[in-house]
Amino acid sequence: MSKPSKKALAYYFRNFFHILPFVIIPAAILGFASPAINSADTINSYLAGNVTQTNFVDSLFGGFSLLRYGNYWWITVIGILFAVLSISSLIYKINRHMQLGLNNNSHIVRNAIRGFLPTLLFVALLWFVSELLNFLVVGLMYFIVPNVYNTALVVVCMLLFLLADAFVAYLVSVFVCTLPAVHSERFSVNVAMSYSIRLMHQEWRSVVRIVATYVISRIVILTLCCVVTQWYWRWVICAVYYYMWLSFLPCFACRTYFRVNHDERCDLPQRSVY
Repeated sequence: MSKPSKKALAYYFRNFFHILPFVIIPAAILGFASPAINSADTINSYLAGNVTQTNFVDSLFGGFSLLRYGNYWWITVIGILFAVLSISSLIYKINRHMQLGLNNNSHIVRNAIRGFLPTLLFVALLWFVSELLNFLVVGLMYFIVPNVYNTALVVVCMLLFLLADAFVAYLVSVFVCTLPAVHSERFSVNVAMSYSIRLMHQEWRSVVRIVATYVISRIVILTLCCVVTQWYWRWVICAVYYYMWLSFLPCFACRTYFRVNHDERCDLPQRSVY
């Protein structure tokens, strides 16, 4: 029998049906009110010639700032809360599986609730940084557009939004061991974040891969939402996007935490000696 892979993606596929129930509901909720839909509508409006120098900044506010959440912002809030509970549950479940080899849901509700506030704080910090960077890009355009407006500026603006996404992905990858450390070592969030930075210093290749994958996925989802205009297909596309990240990141976080700590994993299928 070949040696089982220790990669996060291999763990994800081996335990696909164990992970699915935890992620499908928050992914569906977030997909319904995804801000990527309003961003795609803004891009389509520009391509159709409906965005000019006089309304360019207003379009950016509606498509790439907090306003892009629209009238369904409360659905997004509910989705985020479900996602936080999902992440907290999966981190505990996967960490327990890798540490003890137990892949059941024993005590998962109690531990998910205990880890809810640290997870919420962690997600809120990343969300705040993301929205702040988007706001800064829009603010920069507010001062530039009255004097300069051409295709090159629009391209630079889009690249700045992607650069902001890349920076958020970098923060996620650098702090990816935070929540496993909170569950395993009972660290506070700030101590766990500092510990994660030290651990990920030796995993820069993983950081680069996560950043590249996230930026590419952002480009893909915006492109698909620009091409597909039916709301139900957009919902499916965005739900799959959120499902991918909500299910993979906890696997990647726990796998990386065990790898950089050089801890022995008990979840791997045992090879036969015969």
